[in-house]
Amino acid sequence: TLFDFAMMIGFTFLAGLGITLGYHRLFCHKSFNAKPWVTVTLGILGSAAMQGQIRTWVSVHRKHHHHSDEQGDPHSPKSAEQGLWASIKAFFDGHIGWNLSGRFYNYIDYIRDMKKNREVLFVDRWYWAWVALGWIVPGLIGWAWYGTAEGYWSGLLAGGALRALFHLHTTWAVNSLGHLFGSRRFNTGDDSTNNVLVNFLSMNGEGLHNNHHTYPT
Repeated sequence: TLFDFAMMIGFTFLAGLGITLGYHRLFCHKSFNAKPWVTVTLGILGSAAMQGQIRTWVSVHRKHHHHSDEQGDPHSPKSAEQGLWASIKAFFDGHIGWNLSGRFYNYIDYIRDMKKNREVLFVDRWYWAWVALGWIVPGLIGWAWYGTAEGYWSGLLAGGALRALFHLHTTWAVNSLGHLFGSRRFNTGDDSTNNVLVNFLSMNGEGLHNNHHTYPT
């Protein structure tokens, strides 16, 4: 129903705030300071997005900036070989393959500043609880809205499973499509672009990736 669609979009937007404002700008690039309760709230929303613990996400993204589209970049879609098949393989690797290849883990050298961050340690310690709540809460809302057990599963599917699937792929599209197609306002020394489609789907400006690589904060 329209309510289920609104649940998917609404929870995508909330989890997206956790990733963009929390994981990306606050934790990774230190773009602003926040009170502890705001920090924890953004961390919980970001954790519910199922993109990994804060420290893991931050370490991967900082390494990406340090080695963007070069050897050492965890998720560049740029192919070192010529040919259509090589380009397809590189795109797949930059989009989702890097998650399956063993390159998704804590790069300790990039997160030494977070070693004693109490808010980060607290959120990361309970990571799987926040992931679970990201599915359970939409289910409870669906149950309250429809008044049936079937409504619970409808809410869990729309606001939990489908939301996670949609949000993961829009985030990964920044890494893949955002380094292959689009406009380049600034010469950043890598292949980052501003991609209109990715920007629309992400709902939070992440598709302006060339701008971001120029001004990370």
